[in-house]
Amino acid sequence: VESIKKSGRRVIATTLGANSLMLRKDTIFAEDVFVIGNEGHGVSKELILASDETLFIPMCKNTESLNASVASSILMWELFNI
Repeated sequence: VESIKKSGRRVIATTLGANSLMLRKDTIFAEDVFVIGNEGHGVSKELILASDETLFIPMCKNTESLNASVASSILMWELFNI
């Protein structure tokens, strides 16, 4: 994470934290790097703290979380459409 940040890129952890940004076209940039956790445990606290930002993907009511591959696909689609 530190070497990525030193290269000038922003590291964003995906999590449902209280201060997380909501995924929108204006919250991400093509050079951003995303950390996506697994379905069971999510992103580790250490990676969240090391990240520049945290971000969540808006979901329908009663949806607890997204499968990691689905979350990755959504993020890649948004990056593709910047």
